[in-house]
Amino acid sequence: MPLSDSDRKRISYMLNRMSDYEKKRALSSERSFGNWLCNSLYSVYVKVKSAVSSMWNWIRSLF
Repeated sequence: MPLSDSDRKRISYMLNRMSDYEKKRALSSERSFGNWLCNSLYSVYVKVKSAVSSMWNWIRSLF
């Protein structure tokens, strides 16, 4: 399921609020990103859990 603009903005907002250390930790691996997303934005995670890998790559390119 593709992300809505609203979901993208929520992810970006949450990541931008994090310290550099927290962000680096959350984006350090696909598994870390999936865990962070599941714990921080569960409703988004449920929509994309089967595509976390591609989503992680997209997020990593932004940060």
